[in-house]
Amino acid sequence: MPMPDAIRKSDLFFDLTQEQAELIASIAVERPAGRDELIFAEGSTGREVYIVVSGSVEVFHSTSLGGDATDLLDPSGGEIVLATLTVGQSFGEIAFVDQAVREASVRSVSDETRLLAINPEALMKRCDENPEMGYHIVRNIARTLAFIIRGTDLHMLGGQYWGRVVSSAEDEF
Repeated sequence: MPMPDAIRKSDLFFDLTQEQAELIASIAVERPAGRDELIFAEGSTGREVYIVVSGSVEVFHSTSLGGDATDLLDPSGGEIVLATLTVGQSFGEIAFVDQAVREASVRSVSDETRLLAINPEALMKRCDENPEMGYHIVRNIARTLAFIIRGTDLHMLGGQYWGRVVSSAEDEF
């Protein structure tokens, strides 16, 4: 699949014009990854945003780093898979936005994963040059981060929240 087409099908850039996608393609770097290859580790620096072009990746958190909350989630001291991302999905948005260290690790789980890595400074320059495109990208990043937050909320509150919903529904009958 040509790079601009892959970009337009991604969750971060899905509503861009062909011309805008070509601007993004001009700053994207293709990165192949094999099965179990670490893309980046939690706690590492880096602000690139990635798009999965083929294959899939897992976003995971190591519980062996310690901490009371993670020990409750995974008492074995291993890792928690937060998400499996496939074609068109992106990752790395949090470090892109807040310039802090990576919150989780990401590894390829396919034999032939292809990623597009996008440098944040180059992306911001393109957005400054094309404010309409910048607006669409920022809106898509906000949607992606909202989706991540909602998923985390549901996961963390799952038993309590769903228990209340079922209990209140049973009370009505």
